[in-house]
Amino acid sequence: MGSNSRPTNIRGGSVVLVFVGAMVGVAAREGLKLAIPNRDGIPIVVPVANILSAFVFGYLFEALARKTPGIENTSPWMQLIGIGFCGGLSTYSYLATETAVLLYDSRVGIGVMYAFGTIIVGAASTFAGFLLASRLHVRSTDGGGAEA
Repeated sequence: MGSNSRPTNIRGGSVVLVFVGAMVGVAAREGLKLAIPNRDGIPIVVPVANILSAFVFGYLFEALARKTPGIENTSPWMQLIGIGFCGGLSTYSYLATETAVLLYDSRVGIGVMYAFGTIIVGAASTFAGFLLASRLHVRSTDGGGAEA
């Protein structure tokens, strides 16, 4: 079985794109951690990183789907930015851990608001990314894509 029979998303170049994007995403999250201090023992950077990542991913997915329908999952841009960068920037496991710590510390109201607020605002942020991309990019019917 030759390397050309592998799905596009697991070829060597794709793995490199995801790796590079993830390194930049993790570095960006660490930069945000240094720039955004915790407030009252609540790590603000976790929701900020997750919401920002959700917006970027929503925008990218819609923009790619409008440019060339069907390419949004295999595009090098999706591998670099969507999977790599957004995956490295977002940190839902840290959100779960911090929520558990807040609940353990008997800060139930804050913990529930922290978790569900991040998820709900993150979903809305993804939708906002979709909307922005749909306004900025005209859907292609010939596969070439056109900028608005």
